[in-house]
Amino acid sequence: MVEDTLVGNVVFKDPLTPAMIEAGEALMHKLDEMGVPISAAFWFFDVEIPDWRFMFASTESGLVVQRKIREAIDQLQIDREIIPRDSIRVYATHDDLIRRLRRALHTGDGLSRIRLRRDYADGRYIEDALVYRAA
Repeated sequence: MVEDTLVGNVVFKDPLTPAMIEAGEALMHKLDEMGVPISAAFWFFDVEIPDWRFMFASTESGLVVQRKIREAIDQLQIDREIIPRDSIRVYATHDDLIRRLRRALHTGDGLSRIRLRRDYADGRYIEDALVYRAA
């Protein structure tokens, strides 16, 4: 059983697990294979909830991308506890957080695993995040 963890003044419901990290990378490979235009993808700890969100940015409609992400998760048979469906968010490429992250990191179109802990992305504080892509 995973217990709550206190880090600074933030209570993490669950840590970002190796299974979540691996599943996220597999999902990104599958979305690339499917031709889904993903310009940014990252796990992001939202301190207001507090919980992890798997965030994506695309030039394609959010609803279309959400459907393709669900399809890819089903094809990969990723357990819903590893990537909960309600954790997935799709944003336009001009979203403020997405723009700041891309200016700070710019990974290119490949996949990375850049961890930001108690850091800043173009002036925006990030409690914790794992960035696969910020292109």
